[in-house]
Order: sequence, then structure tokens, then C-alpha cells
Amino acid sequence: SADAIVLGPMESDVAPDEVAVEASVAIAGPRTGSVFLELARRHGDYALAGVCMVVKVDEEGSVASARASFIGVGTGVQVLDLADVLVGQRPEALDVRGVVDRTTAFVDPETDIHADADYRRHLAGVLAGRAAAGAVADASGVRGER
Repeated sequence: SADAIVLGPMESDVAPDEVAVEASVAIAGPRTGSVFLELARRHGDYALAGVCMVVKVDEEGSVASARASFIGVGTGVQVLDLADVLVGQRPEALDVRGVVDRTTAFVDPETDIHADADYRRHLAGVLAGRAAAGAVADASGVRGER
């Protein structure tokens, strides 16, 4: 699993005499949507904050599961289960504020020369709220701007 190999930004558990040659990722099933969003100062720079959101909806179109993973706002693999906030909700009535609040309480960014911790925490929350809405729309088969 990712948390067994990723130790932090640009740091893995691969030993100096080892080479990672393969990674496998499960194919998303039906009624599953995903969104990846990040914010960097310039295109191609390391992200100040980023989120990958994966959401599954049930046959009625309500959220069945939701998880987010973050970059730039802490060390190692950070996965936040958002089931308690989103499960049972419909695309048109998502608790985006709940996603933002849970995210800002969860991430633990550090201040560096590019951004302070509070700014990165705020970015993570905003991006997570947008990603949740986009992933639910994707899982529901709704296309459009995210």
C-alpha cells in the first residue's frame, strides 16, 4: 500500500540498493467519480496544496463513500474518510462546508518559504470542497465545469 512505501515529500522506503519498478491501481467501479485539484504558484511547480477525491454513489444517486488524499499539506500518505460528512447526501445538496471543516481540522501543513501553514490549510479546505462536488458529479454522470 502507498503508506508502506511513501514516507514523506520526495522520500520513500525504497532502499539505496532497490528499485521500484511497478505500481498498480485498482480500476474504479461503476458510479465512482474522482477529481484531482492542486494549486501551485506556476504551472509545473510543486503544489502548495492538492487533493484527490474519490466518491461512490449508490443506485439512487446518493453518496455511498467518499475519501480524500492530500499533497503539500503534511508528510506521508494522508487519507481522510469523509463518509460521516457525505454518505447519504444527494449531488444537489452536498455538505461542502462539512468537507471544508473536516479537511482543515485534518491536515497538518508546515510553514516554508512558499506558504505558511494557515494558508496551506485554507487551500486544502477549499480544494477539498470543490473536489467533493466534482467527484460526486462525475460519479453521478453529470458532466460540466468542476
